[in-house]
Amino acid sequence: MNGSPSPTRPLVVEVVTPTCAQCRAMAPDIAAAAVAHAERVDFEVVDAATEVDRAKGLGVHATPTLIGFVDGREVVRHVGRRTRPELDAVFAALAEGSDPPQLGGAERRLRLLAGLALAGVGLVTGPTWLLVAVGGLVVGWAVVPLRWLGR
Repeated sequence: MNGSPSPTRPLVVEVVTPTCAQCRAMAPDIAAAAVAHAERVDFEVVDAATEVDRAKGLGVHATPTLIGFVDGREVVRHVGRRTRPELDAVFAALAEGSDPPQLGGAERRLRLLAGLALAGVGLVTGPTWLLVAVGGLVVGWAVVPLRWLGR
């Protein structure tokens, strides 16, 4: 693999670090998903500790990060550990040319609750408009799909 997304085959890039426990825990599942979809989806691993410039170029700030490309365009990004079914769903969607799943329901609900809690605390304690604004941003992060933002 040459490190650049193929115009004909989808590419999944996993960015990891050797010290990342979630990366190590997810490694067998993502390897199995990559093998299961190897005929239709390319896969590569970027070690952010040794390929710092490449990780920065991909806009990665935390590991593990999973990025899916179709025709050189990023179509999905997940930060944090994913289960085998979630990984299979991403690979399968890329292979079929459909929209990969973006954010799981549990994550979306957690972000929504965290944002509402921050805004609520901001209103009760003063009001502290900075907390209200940050809470609103977190709620927006939960509600607005990344594909609406050009991702």
